[in-house]
Amino acid sequence: MNAASWPGKVYHATADGWESSLQIHNLGTSLLSLRLLLLMVDTSSEPRLVIVTSDVHYFGKADEKIAAQPGIWKNLSSKEYCTSDNMSDSRYLLTKPLNVFFVRSLAARLPTSSPVVSVIHPGECISNLRREFTGIRKCMEPVLEKLIMYTAEEGSRQLVYGALGQDRKLHGGYTTLSKVVETSDYALSEEG
Repeated sequence: MNAASWPGKVYHATADGWESSLQIHNLGTSLLSLRLLLLMVDTSSEPRLVIVTSDVHYFGKADEKIAAQPGIWKNLSSKEYCTSDNMSDSRYLLTKPLNVFFVRSLAARLPTSSPVVSVIHPGECISNLRREFTGIRKCMEPVLEKLIMYTAEEGSRQLVYGALGQDRKLHGGYTTLSKVVETSDYALSEEG
């Protein structure tokens, strides 16, 4: 399950009234996952749900003031919170640990036998995600593509591993380079 957009510096609300990147990266992905999970449990003997995140989740963290208030989703999505300082890079960094939180929370509530729910980092893949970049970032993209980025097909191998891997640690785990590794300290903390 993957959906992503690069949030710009300007607030954009969806028709449902949510900030667009929060709805795309987190709310929509979580809702669709839950709906599919019900069908998967009924139709598969070994259902798997793989959610895509990014290694940037190691750097993302919710604003403590927002996290401490009731209604965190509404607060994170509010126009008042989504100023130019809290958008673009900051917003993208925030949405990625939220995917990890969702998978860890869902896995903790499911039976250990089935279904397997995991979150993976496919690597830095060449895609249209960066189409909104400008300036030096836009100039650097072709260089980064050649040096460190994977093709979409190469990145998709991580999803296949999450869907077919036999490692029981996949359930609720964070996977990168076909290995289950420890997620961010923030995701493991009481605060996370």
